[in-house]
Formats: sequence, structure tokens, C-alpha cells
Amino acid sequence: KLQADMKDPAFDKELENNLKLAESLHLVGTPAFIIAKTPNGVYQDGHPYFVPGGASEESLAELIKKAQA
Repeated sequence: KLQADMKDPAFDKELENNLKLAESLHLVGTPAFIIAKTPNGVYQDGHPYFVPGGASEESLAELIKKAQA
């Protein structure tokens, strides 16, 4: 199934869209985290947090709490 799915043009389009988004956000490596309030999967105005590179579980948990506030 994976091999078949990878031949679907929608797969390439999704990768292209993700690359464009990463470039527009100046993401230059992995991991990178963007933490924001997204009830029901929709971005809600507020202050998103950007974490370039790795972060501790505690740091991420604190940013998630702040974003939810």
C-alpha cells in the first residue's frame, strides 16, 4: 500500500506544500516544533511558539500550557 500511495500525485503535492511552508517559516532542520492553540485543528489567534531543534519534555509541556491559556 505504501508503494502505491507514493505513486499518487497527491503525495508529491503534499510534500511540495510542506517544503514551501517550512521554507517560508525558515525551518532549516529537524526537529522543529511550532506550538499554538488549535481547537478542532484550526489555528486560533494568539502567540505561537517556535522551538528550533530538540527540547525537553518539560519545556514542551510548559509551552503547550502557555499556548492553551
